[in-house]
Amino acid sequence: MNILMVASEANPFAKSGGLADVVYALSKEMVKKDNDVSVVMPLYKRIKNKWADKLFYIGYLYIDISNRHEYLGIYQYIYDKVTYYFIDNELYFGRENLYGYSDDILRFAYFQMAVCSMIKYLNLKLDVVHVHDHQAGMIPLLLKESY
Repeated sequence: MNILMVASEANPFAKSGGLADVVYALSKEMVKKDNDVSVVMPLYKRIKNKWADKLFYIGYLYIDISNRHEYLGIYQYIYDKVTYYFIDNELYFGRENLYGYSDDILRFAYFQMAVCSMIKYLNLKLDVVHVHDHQAGMIPLLLKESY
């Protein structure tokens, strides 16, 4: 099966709590069962600082959100047989911390719309889209209604 996990954090790239551990462990286990597993998450500043030389730039597009035309960069890196995609946007993710900003709702609304646009842009053929926590929770509805 082709599985895409969507999360706001995943080891070893960004971690604030147990979510990062769960996404990493679950994706590794699913690969062991002969699934094609990908994870998509924001390209936070700390990831750029540490992993920039390993990330492969795929391309970019623009999406409309909150009356703005926003940049969406897509990067990729394969780690432990799992393909990681990273959503790049300095306005939303070029910050010191993962969470705790007054615009977190807009940041993760953008992230969810960006993931849906990325799926279409890359023409991913997915059997399962597994969303983790509220930062990704609207993606099934967005995919059903708009994509």
